[in-house]
Amino acid sequence: MTVNGGSVLGKAYVIYNRGNLVINNGEVHATNELAIQNYSNAYLEINGGTIQTDTDDQAINLYGDCSATMNGGQILAPKCGTRYNGNGIALFKNTSFVMNNGLISSCGNAVLGNGSVSGNSEGTNAKITINGGQLVSQEGLGIYAPQPNGETTINGGVITGRSGIEIRAGKLVVNGGTINGTYNYEVRDETSAASTYGAGISVAQHTTKLPIEVIINNGVYNGQVPFSFTNPLNNGPEDIAKISITIAGGTFNSDSDKSVVSYQDRKILSGGSYTHDVLEFVLPEYGEYTRNNMYHVAKIYN
Repeated sequence: MTVNGGSVLGKAYVIYNRGNLVINNGEVHATNELAIQNYSNAYLEINGGTIQTDTDDQAINLYGDCSATMNGGQILAPKCGTRYNGNGIALFKNTSFVMNNGLISSCGNAVLGNGSVSGNSEGTNAKITINGGQLVSQEGLGIYAPQPNGETTINGGVITGRSGIEIRAGKLVVNGGTINGTYNYEVRDETSAASTYGAGISVAQHTTKLPIEVIINNGVYNGQVPFSFTNPLNNGPEDIAKISITIAGGTFNSDSDKSVVSYQDRKILSGGSYTHDVLEFVLPEYGEYTRNNMYHVAKIYN
């Protein structure tokens, strides 16, 4: 099915896709629930147009063994509800989403995985790749990534939310882009939602206590705490030991008194530029120097 223009309107599941759906222009608009349900073995390509939900649900679900690519257009979920907010695009088991351009704007999370390890809402193996475009959340996160064995890769684009990205399980690699946290820095003991606000990137292990790997090679991070690694659920030392963090580059701009929060002062830095002194978090054989009012981390050579 190819949509080149016009409007497809309905209450819920306005398009239920189990084949190949290409949207080049036009509007898909739901008033009561999902706009698009992308189901098993289906492929969705968005090149333009508008996909919108008016409810506290997702505009798009990727539900089980399916994928989507966004090259342009916009996904909108503007409703701020009393309990739940509208989300942009949600990924469940064995799904993938690639964004090359366009806009996802939501009251809730712009892009989100699911932390369940079984049942209808299982989120295992969901993969998110952002190469460009803009993700904007009013009350939630740009990307919320709790999915077991998930992978989130950021190569470019602008990601903005109360926190830019929170990872609670799986792998996160950032090679570029701008990631913004707009809220006052706060860490909560949440089990089914984001735990951290006010961070560019937040690392906060879920109740699933699964491994996390974070690799930051480049990018720009803005927020009261541009990088935050905490243990909001008081998981045990054997669980926190499953978390691996390497920050080898990037620019971390803080508008408060900290550029980095690292649980139990774990040493995680081997590069990057920071608004504040971060020497306590620098790995052995690396050091810190100042230039242009920033603190820079670099390897020490004899």
